[in-house]
Amino acid sequence: MLVLRGVELPTEGVRVIQDQVVAYHNEQAIGEGSLAIAEGSVTWRARTGGQGFTLSYPSIIIHAVSTDLSSFPHECLLVVADTARAGNREARRRRPVLYTQAEAAVVREVEVAAEELRADADEDETASDDGNLVLRFVPADVSCLQHLYDEMAACQEL
Repeated sequence: MLVLRGVELPTEGVRVIQDQVVAYHNEQAIGEGSLAIAEGSVTWRARTGGQGFTLSYPSIIIHAVSTDLSSFPHECLLVVADTARAGNREARRRRPVLYTQAEAAVVREVEVAAEELRADADEDETASDDGNLVLRFVPADVSCLQHLYDEMAACQEL
């Protein structure tokens, strides 16, 4: 299961930050945001609301550039992660966040979408029971896919 929570993009060891990246859990869009590939982790953060997730490299089973439009309608960076290892980060203390009314509405929309994803995952009879999380990252500029893959591969080797 994918849980969205307040995340910050990394500031140390960052190899690339790609904006305008739509994240998908299985085949359902989570939203548009920024994908950060750093030496210690991969982080995706929604453009509004600050919700997102971080994957440590030990949790990533495989990553690849997928151009097969018969299996998914967009070229993407495909990442399969082991859910048992994906959440092994110590929780950080968070300060309360203040939002404008417009920002609060967007945050609520992201939270509702996350709840729908969780509900769909529970009801989805075709969902994998092997404990793997399938994520797809679709940048607005697909010409950067190979670069994103290469940077992730280099960081995973560290």
